[in-house]
Amino acid sequence: MAKRTYILDHPYYRVCLPGTEESERLTRYLRRLNVLLSRAKESLMPYDSNDALMTYREYQKAFGNKFGFQAFTQNRAFVTVGDYLERCYPLKEPFTVLSHCLEFHPYETFCYLQDMTTVCKSDLPGINAALEERVPFQWWSETFGQRYWMFGPSVWELEDSEFGTNAHDIRFLVLEALDREKREAEQRHRRFVQLRCKHDGPSEDSVEEAATPQSKYISEEVRTDVWQRDQGRCVKCGGQEGLAFDHIIPVSKGGSSMAKNIHLLCEHCDH
Repeated sequence: MAKRTYILDHPYYRVCLPGTEESERLTRYLRRLNVLLSRAKESLMPYDSNDALMTYREYQKAFGNKFGFQAFTQNRAFVTVGDYLERCYPLKEPFTVLSHCLEFHPYETFCYLQDMTTVCKSDLPGINAALEERVPFQWWSETFGQRYWMFGPSVWELEDSEFGTNAHDIRFLVLEALDREKREAEQRHRRFVQLRCKHDGPSEDSVEEAATPQSKYISEEVRTDVWQRDQGRCVKCGGQEGLAFDHIIPVSKGGSSMAKNIHLLCEHCDH
């Protein structure tokens, strides 16, 4: 039985948006971090707390709070993996998923931002196909193990008995889980309507069915139509920089990914 996880929307796992000042700084940071961590590991074998402490303090001096946890979660250049996939779909460039790591040593706890997993260019067609709900893609295996597969806007966890299942069968396991979620949502909706009718009396929409969930990923055809319709400009301010395809009615509230529910917004107007 496949089970939906919320890894892609977890605030501790983020991606730096390309083309930003933070993206360039991050590249330099990760390169230097690897040097510092290698030196720290060498100082611990055999263990030398003074050298290790000096290395960590050098890290703090070099980077301060630029990549601290608070800055990491509040900086708009660092978005959740799910947000990144939605903004950059279809994916065309490799990217790195980041997370914070804690190292415990005598007299000091060292927290640093690390590259948790890197998505290679060869992975992109598989991830795009998974986002389009065509073929599941095995991802996060180095970090979380072999049981996690991406399909649609979510990562799904398999049970131990389902290890070794091929991608074709996993697709049906996930579709079965989606169908189960839909039935459970309909049951909750009916219970809610019954309780509302019991306390407030019947209403016109008391027998409506739960809405069918829509995909939040916008097809290439719809993107082209929207771009031509909006003439490549933000519909609010007319700007042409930092444009993104935005749902007028959010998918979470029943909005579709059809052209009539999509418009162009610049980064400033989108926030």
